[in-house]
Amino acid sequence: MAKKVRLTNFARFFIFLIIVVPLAYLGASYINDEDPKENINKLLDKEIFPTKEDKTSAPPPSQTDKQEEVEENTSSKNMPALEDLRSDVNYYKSKVEELERKVKALEKENYKLKENK
Repeated sequence: MAKKVRLTNFARFFIFLIIVVPLAYLGASYINDEDPKENINKLLDKEIFPTKEDKTSAPPPSQTDKQEEVEENTSSKNMPALEDLRSDVNYYKSKVEELERKVKALEKENYKLKENK
């Protein structure tokens, strides 16, 4: 007669999580009015469950088309925002350079104090 398989409490909990967590994710995405299949595809970054739209639609645009679209969007809509970001970057670069000079000065001062002792 074969021995009965016994599971520890942790094994039962682990199996429970393996089953319940994906179902909870699908349920939550459905409750939030999102497509669960689309969420899984985005999460895994590949097409696991093809949708009806994907089967009938044209092939995806090439990489150069996407780059041109991104360049058009950034050039026309976001120019003020880009200029603000560039000025922020320049400000923080100057702030970092100033702090680096202060650190070097303090290191030199600390080195001189150690030599005098």
